[in-house]
Amino acid sequence: MAHTAGRTNGTKPRPAMSDVAAAAGVSLKTVSRVVNEEPGVRRETAEIVHRTISQLGFRRNDLARALRHGRRSGLFGLVIEDVSNPFHSAIARGVEEVTRRRGMLAIAASSDEGGELERDLVRLFCERRVDGLLIVPASDDHGYMLPELRSGTRVVFIDRPPGKIDADVVLLDNVGGAPASRSSASTISSSVRCSRCG
Repeated sequence: MAHTAGRTNGTKPRPAMSDVAAAAGVSLKTVSRVVNEEPGVRRETAEIVHRTISQLGFRRNDLARALRHGRRSGLFGLVIEDVSNPFHSAIARGVEEVTRRRGMLAIAASSDEGGELERDLVRLFCERRVDGLLIVPASDDHGYMLPELRSGTRVVFIDRPPGKIDADVVLLDNVGGAPASRSSASTISSSVRCSRCG
């Protein structure tokens, strides 16, 4: 079967700034200035760029932009044992509410109580440059996280301490159930925000 260049399974690639520049008939720098709300662009030109952005469906890559400028990604990784467990789902919901209020995004994943999967999830989150990690530990040895801790990744363990490393822990009220978990979410998020912010 023949494939059209630039397409995968019949889908179009996401438009880039260069596509906007070409379609609007302006330079890449002009598009960058408009997207980043920088001065130096005439109003008429900015309107053309905005119209082209809307037509093409261009979306700025905020993560790449943040990393390029040495800023935080605004992402938090949450590793829980089982999202279907009411206790863990309440933690996820509470963390989501708190991070959203602060203009951040929490991404949750389940380790299924497996140490190896937990390790893989932590690696994937770190590759995506999350600002911090919240972990309900499944592994009994978290020595694999030492390089991330040394590089400044903020990590808080939830419900029980990690194995074989020193790190921040928030102990929750399992007896209190979901409401207690929800009320503890602010404490968890604050711990991530403050414990290793520097």
